[in-house]
Amino acid sequence: MIRDALALWEIFKRRYPSNLTRNDIVMDIGSGDRPHPRANILLERFIDDSSQRGGPVVTEGRPLVIGDITALPFLHGSIDYIICSHVLEHMESSGQLEKALGELMRVGRRGYIETPSATFEKLIGAPYHHWYVTSQNGVIAFCRKTDYAEFAELMRVFLPLQRESRTFFRLLFENFDRFFVGLEWEGRIDYRIEGIPAEGEATVVNDYPADLQSGYHNLGGTLEREHQWRMRMKQVMHKLLGGRAITDIFQILACPVCKTRVTVFSSHDAVVCSLCSRSYPVRNGVPIMLIEESSLIRSST
Repeated sequence: MIRDALALWEIFKRRYPSNLTRNDIVMDIGSGDRPHPRANILLERFIDDSSQRGGPVVTEGRPLVIGDITALPFLHGSIDYIICSHVLEHMESSGQLEKALGELMRVGRRGYIETPSATFEKLIGAPYHHWYVTSQNGVIAFCRKTDYAEFAELMRVFLPLQRESRTFFRLLFENFDRFFVGLEWEGRIDYRIEGIPAEGEATVVNDYPADLQSGYHNLGGTLEREHQWRMRMKQVMHKLLGGRAITDIFQILACPVCKTRVTVFSSHDAVVCSLCSRSYPVRNGVPIMLIEESSLIRSST
């Protein structure tokens, strides 16, 4: 128990934003079922589909925005710190990845990126992770996966251990730098995109082994209980070390198309962009800031 607590404390220090004040706005992108307790704002792309995360979205009473990392619905420089943890490896193309990185730098003043490492992917990679990620000297490098079954035999050995073995689970978190890439940035993100096939990404076939796809997020009973204990411990740590201010998200929302400020419709069931004449729905207080969910406003003249 003490050993686990010490390992968790080391990870906690890495993942906790540095030099923040209580009034700083912190956004957690892809917060899913484990939102960062310091985050003022949560952003999710999919509200009902949990196939690429560990469970249903959890908000704990914080403002939630439905949006896309490649077209963030926030004003330039409006977020003091962006946490983007285990999101970028899901980008399906280099174009999406470049847009996502550009949007992080447009909206955020600084932030933290975390992904599985290339080593992690080769041992227990997911079918919806499309990049091998490494970091050196402050530069994060993304290498496109082109053969999802290349390390199938290794994954057949290590995926069951990840689900069932307490020793392997502990090994992951006691060797953070080998299994995860963590990068804190300010102002700009130094990155490289590599491994794009000469014939184009459209030729890449996701041949991830079918027998490994089921139950990727499912932990065995013992590990699930230990995981819940770790989550409770994280909550206690955050409550002890600092709070977060309440944020009015409608003050910093922007149209994901033209990036200008939106206004709340009088009935509070939509926000409107006057520049490109688009309306975005607000459902149960949650703004749905997806371009495909918007509707064009007809001119009254």
